[in-house]
Amino acid sequence: RDGSAAYAEAVRRVLPDAVQVSDRWHLWHGLAAAVHTEVAAHSGCWAKAGPPPNDGPRAQTTRERWAQVHDL
Repeated sequence: RDGSAAYAEAVRRVLPDAVQVSDRWHLWHGLAAAVHTEVAAHSGCWAKAGPPPNDGPRAQTTRERWAQVHDL
């Protein structure tokens, strides 16, 4: 079911023993919204961190992706 409190209350009144579950779309939608909120809250912190170090086998690709993300 969706996250409507009114709908949940109506189901509780009519079927008090029913187990209410969320569908996949609503679970993913809620997760995406929570992730978006968290990323937005910490975007300033990440911008101050600077690019990743220059060593390691994937360092160049990581630096390029870091730059692309910050350009967006």
